This record gives sequence, C-alpha cells and structure tokens, in this order.
Amino acid sequence: MEKFKRLKNEDAEKSLNVVREVFPHLIARNLLHRVSSNLFMASAVVYGFIDGICVVKDIDRKSVKTPQSVERRRS
Repeated sequence: MEKFKRLKNEDAEKSLNVVREVFPHLIARNLLHRVSSNLFMASAVVYGFIDGICVVKDIDRKSVKTPQSVERRRS
C-alpha cells in the first residue's frame, strides 16, 4: 500500500511539473492571440474609415442631385 501511495505522489509531482511548464506558455499564447485579434480589428476599422473618406472625396458633386443617387464605386 505504501508503494502505491508513493507512486501516486510521484505521478502528482510529475503532473504538477508539467502544468508548471505548460501553463505560462498557454497564458502567453492566449494573450498574444487576443492582442493580435484586437490589432486586426483596429486595422480593419481604420481601413474602412480611410476607404469611406476616399469614396466621399471621389464624388462628382455637380452630377449628384440627391443623396440616394450616390453609388459606391469599386476600383
């Protein structure tokens, strides 16, 4: 019975060591994933904003009679 308890303690110690090694990597990976997702969304917002400004800038104001007649042109 003592041998079994000792084996269980050794297994628990090994498992704890594995968790101590892997856990910081998982936290870092999750943190980097969140940061990269936020940067991607921020760049998409900025790109959309700049794209919207370019569309407004390219409107021929003399040919526009109503706001509904303005159509977005793709280049």
